[in-house]
Amino acid sequence: MPDIMPDTTIILGLFALWTTIFIMNRLFNLKELGIDVGPFILMYRTNRISILDKITEKIPAWIWNIVWTAGILLGFAGMACILGLLAKNFLTFFQKPSEAAPTIILIPGLTISLRTLPYILISIAIVVLSHEISHGISAKREGIGLKSVGLLLFLVIPGAFVEPEEEDLKKVPLKSRLRVYGAGSLSNMIVAALTLLLFLNFTFLISPLYVPQSQGVLIMDVVKGGPSEGILFPGAVIFEINGTRINNLEEFSEYLSKIIPGQILVLKTNHGDSIITTGAHPSNKQVAYLGVYPFNYYPPREYFQWMGPFIPYHVYWTFYWTWFVCLNIALFNLLPLFPLDGDKMFMEAAGYLTKDKDLKRLLTNFMRSLSLFLLLGNFALTFLNMGFITI
Repeated sequence: MPDIMPDTTIILGLFALWTTIFIMNRLFNLKELGIDVGPFILMYRTNRISILDKITEKIPAWIWNIVWTAGILLGFAGMACILGLLAKNFLTFFQKPSEAAPTIILIPGLTISLRTLPYILISIAIVVLSHEISHGISAKREGIGLKSVGLLLFLVIPGAFVEPEEEDLKKVPLKSRLRVYGAGSLSNMIVAALTLLLFLNFTFLISPLYVPQSQGVLIMDVVKGGPSEGILFPGAVIFEINGTRINNLEEFSEYLSKIIPGQILVLKTNHGDSIITTGAHPSNKQVAYLGVYPFNYYPPREYFQWMGPFIPYHVYWTFYWTWFVCLNIALFNLLPLFPLDGDKMFMEAAGYLTKDKDLKRLLTNFMRSLSLFLLLGNFALTFLNMGFITI
């Protein structure tokens, strides 16, 4: 049975956060401010939606029609894509387990490390805001009223929601309902594409403030108990190893691949020379290990020395996780599985294809069962083959 190693810092932080929220709710009755507090969930609801009206009115109706109609097409294409990917990955676990992609649930402290958590939270905030705002705009454009909009916090994961008037939703044409259901994932795909473009052009983006060519390896942190503890520190920059120039992560990894555990290395850094004896890598005892979290070193330009060396790292990982999370949540949301948007889209499609209510129910339940089977199957096989993966 794989070990489960929760990050106790995150667990304790969550406990302190929600204890504070519960105390504040008891002392000040937050419900009077429109804030509902439940077990590990906080929700703020309002019916002030004028900003959505302004956004909807400023852009011509024909543009919205094209955009939201594209959302229908991409919605059904995405549904087929995610089902196909899950099915293929499920079979790969039995045929070539080493080539299967891990499928995990994002759980702070268990599958999300403290190091990655800030970037994941930023990504999820961008995902849910763009997703729900798009639902709201598309609903307003299709003549569907909104009961309320709001923000929520589940554990430490931010969220948002839009509540359409159900009666209005039932009265509008099929195409209008599909436009509303597909709008959220469409916006997430657009954000994913934009942030992927920024990620791929990362060095160009930082070039006004930082030299875009890596000139060493920056140590972001040191593994506790590792070979480098007490020798290297965050902010150290490695320029040479045993006299060999190291310009970037690729050269750093290539050099270490030729080293064996127990070998002595002389590192030339911005703090002088450091001598380290390599250890054995925790996952492969034959591979040398320094126990550091490295990143390419992009020196700040002359007038921006005060900014320090760490900003490129944070920019890089913010863009990476934003495009990755946006795309994966967009596809996940298109699964024909209650209560996701994909389930609503499939039900509408099934209702259009057949007027037989029993057949419609049969098709819907089949797709829900298939989706749940593939999803849980990938989760289970990931755990059995790889354990709890922490990102």
